[in-house]
Amino acid sequence: MRAQLQPTISFFVTRHPQVYGQCVGVDPAIEDEDVDLVWEVRPDGTLVAMIEMSEVMVASGPENREKDYLRQE
Repeated sequence: MRAQLQPTISFFVTRHPQVYGQCVGVDPAIEDEDVDLVWEVRPDGTLVAMIEMSEVMVASGPENREKDYLRQE
């Protein structure tokens, strides 16, 4: 992934005055979770990016879960 970052930045830097890029690792254990990519460009021009767990929760009752399963009769 890091090997692809510099050529991508080089491609866009010719078209835009400022381009930022940073690789952010994602834990495979949270791959299916609802997460947010959060970033900040600091006054010194440094990009800080991270993955955070989303604060949104979705709940469903037992009647809704039945729709998730295929039934064979």
